[in-house]
Amino acid sequence: MTLNLDPKILWTLLGILTLIVVKTLLAWIIAWRDGKFDVREAPRFIATQVLPYVAGLLVLALPSLWHEDLAAIYYVAAGLVGVKYIAEVKDKFMVLFDVTIPDTD
Repeated sequence: MTLNLDPKILWTLLGILTLIVVKTLLAWIIAWRDGKFDVREAPRFIATQVLPYVAGLLVLALPSLWHEDLAAIYYVAAGLVGVKYIAEVKDKFMVLFDVTIPDTD
């Protein structure tokens, strides 16, 4: 068995994890600003909103390092999670800076 240390797998994982951290921090900043931040809810938030995505990506990324054929499954999952978090980060920035996009109707 050979180890496939493809840097694309590791960089993709790092990029998605960065998006997850940014989205989490933005959510906490918005909650703090609005007076809704409760430190007692932070562990539940991490357990329900952060760890499932991190664990899922790790479960797919680690076998991809040993079997090149599994990398395609990992890239599809990482792409879907990445698109989700990019949209959520955009939404959080819009809420944070009170930006609205007018309808074109």
